[in-house]
Amino acid sequence: MIADNEILDAYSRFGSKRAAAAALGMKRSTFRDRLTRLSPETRAAPNAPKEDAKPEDPVAFRRLRDENSGLRARMADLERRVIDAEDIRSSVLGLMDKPLKPRIVIPARGALHGGGRSVILHLTDVHYGETVNIDEMDGVNSYGAKIARARIGRFFSRAASLCTEHWSGPPPEEVVLCLGGDLISGNIHAELAESNYPKVPATVREVGEIIAGGVGLLREHLGCPIRIYSVPGNHGRLTFKPTAKARAAMSLDLLATDFAEACCRAAGLNGVTFYQTQSPDAYFSTYSFNWLLNHGDTMGSRGGQGYIGPAATIVRGHRKLMDTAWRSGKAVNYLISGHFHTTLRTPFGWAGGSVVGYSEYARDIRADPEPAKQNMLVVHERNGVIDHQEIYLGHPSEGAHYAGPLVVFRPFAEAA
Repeated sequence: MIADNEILDAYSRFGSKRAAAAALGMKRSTFRDRLTRLSPETRAAPNAPKEDAKPEDPVAFRRLRDENSGLRARMADLERRVIDAEDIRSSVLGLMDKPLKPRIVIPARGALHGGGRSVILHLTDVHYGETVNIDEMDGVNSYGAKIARARIGRFFSRAASLCTEHWSGPPPEEVVLCLGGDLISGNIHAELAESNYPKVPATVREVGEIIAGGVGLLREHLGCPIRIYSVPGNHGRLTFKPTAKARAAMSLDLLATDFAEACCRAAGLNGVTFYQTQSPDAYFSTYSFNWLLNHGDTMGSRGGQGYIGPAATIVRGHRKLMDTAWRSGKAVNYLISGHFHTTLRTPFGWAGGSVVGYSEYARDIRADPEPAKQNMLVVHERNGVIDHQEIYLGHPSEGAHYAGPLVVFRPFAEAA
């Protein structure tokens, strides 16, 4: 409602009922009636133009009317914003009406069964037959056939313990054992041919028998089916230089796997199945997840490792393996590789360590001095890999790597 003084002020200012009414946003007739009631003597404005004055400019009149309308619209918008701000403020302050308290919401399970789980064990870079002299390694690591047998035994026994004593919930539904190559030391280098013990023919049979013994241990303790996949490495080849043709057929790694399979059959182990591939890649599945096993020397990633070590090379190789598989029409979810004796989780999968551990060759190229260890993965039927365990294989008698942390300073009591 427009006040009376606003009507009088507008009429006094503009000197024209028409202009004053437009400025106030009123009808001219309404303005005239109210003005007459307020002051009948003001039919002519104090500053009204003379009879000979020029008529009012219609353009200026229209401009004033538009400005007035715009001001009213902006005023209405500001009023709405103030109301909204007051509503928000009252809502926020309303949060403090009740004392704050922590809350947790646990959704109900869709089914009583939590989902099955399988275990993947990765055994790679055993280098059975290689000899690592502890004196040449400054007491860090040692290796030989006796230590190799002990470490492989620890691998299987600790895996069985993790799947039973340290396992929560229903037991594993299946175990997948990935033999990732380099099961034997081989003669690909002249120094290996001189230092290997026992010699290559014996190592092939012995490592097969030892692996078969580990499979029997798992079967006895877990009672679930076991699938075994094997790929060729580079140490088991019969040529000094790597070849692309007949790579699997010319690999002693797969021959060692044949010995393991023969031993399992001779022992009457049921529920154990062996699979081999004629290429460097082995594809398999756990539940609805697809895997690719590769030794690691044919990932298409080479070059200097630099300060970061083999991590960059492994990540590049995993990326190339994944891209090649998908572009070949094979949908792969996870990768497993070895070769670099480095345990690593990449965006695409896992790289495994070694059974031999830190050797003279690794020391000379200043590779990462990783102790002997292997990977164990737990796969959930809906969620994929839900756990990764590193199985350490060494013993304090085998080098300083396995004797615990180094003591740099003496305790203060002794120093005193």
